[in-house]
Amino acid sequence: MALSTFDMSAEQGSDFATTITYTNSSGVPVNLSGYTSRMQVRKFAGSAVPFLTLTNTSGMTITAGTGVIDVAITAAAMAKLPGGSYVYDLEIVDSSGEVTKLLAGKFDVEAEVTR
Repeated sequence: MALSTFDMSAEQGSDFATTITYTNSSGVPVNLSGYTSRMQVRKFAGSAVPFLTLTNTSGMTITAGTGVIDVAITAAAMAKLPGGSYVYDLEIVDSSGEVTKLLAGKFDVEAEVTR
């Protein structure tokens, strides 16, 4: 699968969730048994420190047989992310260590007014 661009929008201080299904070129879900996942949100690609880091043990869940990757960011974590425009990418890593970047794009955060 080629890298896909997918822009995300979230609200500061609110729960955020999205589901990604990894499929092959025929549209069949890829079995993700033995894979791990990771995602980072940064101000720009060259930023030294990520604003947010998710992994399959913290904020991401892989359902292996269906190719599904669920991303869930708590309201508490989103409250710490200042409103603005960021970039992210989402990668999977197989059991041999091979990395595949599935998604990349903008991660826009609408600033919270009520706190």
